[in-house]
Amino acid sequence: MTLASLEALEARIAAATGPDREIDAELFDALGIPVREFDPGDGDVSQWREWPDGTKVANTRLTASIDAIVALITRKLPGLGWIARTGIIGGDGRGKDEPYAALLSSQGGEALYSSYAPTPALALSLAFVRAMRAKEEAK
Repeated sequence: MTLASLEALEARIAAATGPDREIDAELFDALGIPVREFDPGDGDVSQWREWPDGTKVANTRLTASIDAIVALITRKLPGLGWIARTGIIGGDGRGKDEPYAALLSSQGGEALYSSYAPTPALALSLAFVRAMRAKEEAK
């Protein structure tokens, strides 16, 4: 995972208007989580993602599923909390109906990385990439 790849991914997620399988794949690739494939020879090839410890990723629809992106956040950024909601007005003047998400510190619940996006899963995905970018910048 490089800083440049995370910056490009952040821009793609920020521009997304809804769930996107290509962005899902790019996110897994940037994190080094490989595609596994099984071809039984009958043309019905199945693909899945797998954690480095061999555990299968249950849901790869990161930009579509809050459960999927939260599982990734929990695994890659342990100790951070999260929130996703709609119906708030941000201090930056964003619309009150646009989904908002943030990754929170474990002490005090301060929002460390936040974002707005068309869906809560996209907003969480964007906040996650921002956190991973900050982690990479701190190296």
